[in-house]
Amino acid sequence: SLSGSEKISIVGESGAGKSTLLNLILGFLEPQDKEMIKSNENSIYDDVSSWKKNISYVPQKVVILDQSLKNNIILSNPDIGFDEKLYFDSIKKAGLTTLLEKLEYQDETLLGDNGDKISMGEKQRIGIARAIYRNSQIVIMDEISNFLDEKNKKEIIKNIYAHFKVKIIITVTHDQNILKYSDKIYELKDKKLNLIKRDN
Repeated sequence: SLSGSEKISIVGESGAGKSTLLNLILGFLEPQDKEMIKSNENSIYDDVSSWKKNISYVPQKVVILDQSLKNNIILSNPDIGFDEKLYFDSIKKAGLTTLLEKLEYQDETLLGDNGDKISMGEKQRIGIARAIYRNSQIVIMDEISNFLDEKNKKEIIKNIYAHFKVKIIITVTHDQNILKYSDKIYELKDKKLNLIKRDN
């Protein structure tokens, strides 16, 4: 059951079902027991589309559109006006300032077919910038530090947890840089979630 501003991390061996669990929380999959995941005491599967509106998701492999850097971050939502301050904030916090400066047309530069003009780490940072710009109540991240270099990783992770201080973050990770920010750490083992750390 999710509430408040908890910071939750999920650890577990490869093949333990962490990705399946994330897909259930994201509402991409539906379990037989619809009471399995609740928000404010209601099953999230009662109204999956409303639930999804509360979520920003940063996958391991971020999909990049053959559009500008700017469009890749704001993912133009016609219901929401462009927020310039939040946009530049997301670039800074996700560690994209260097990329912005080196691109030929700055944030109007097209990133190529699935971002073939940028590195895996830069793609991952764009995924993080999207989440910061979307600014949802719940942020779900899957092994987001895999492609981040050590030098910038700590700073970016610190920025994420500071930005979403009053929101819920759920992350699948083994990275100590992320685990240290977690109020609760669960281990997924034999299809059960066991609480292995709790900060009161």
